[in-house]
Amino acid sequence: PEGSPKGIALQPEDPGTEKSATSRRRVTIYFHNLSGRSLALEWVDFEGKARQRSILRHRDHREPFSFAGHLWRVSDAESGRLVAYFKVLDEPTRVDLTKKLISARLRN
Repeated sequence: PEGSPKGIALQPEDPGTEKSATSRRRVTIYFHNLSGRSLALEWVDFEGKARQRSILRHRDHREPFSFAGHLWRVSDAESGRLVAYFKVLDEPTRVDLTKKLISARLRN
């Protein structure tokens, strides 16, 4: 949503990237793919397993049903290489998956 805080990309070694936290607070998270490539978006469940995979093509967007503390994983759809994790904040959040972010993460 316009004017919402921007989501922060987390690395696998960052705290809180193992699994989703339990919450009853429903919150909007909006993913917008501006990277020029197809990306896979997956919810990481309470046991750390990837669920609900969907493909975001360039310029696609998703607003998945989610809750505060839920963890989402973004990877390159073609290679499967991890790009980043995003944790749902306590307020509506916007994640712009830019070419700069994706390219920098896939170079490493």
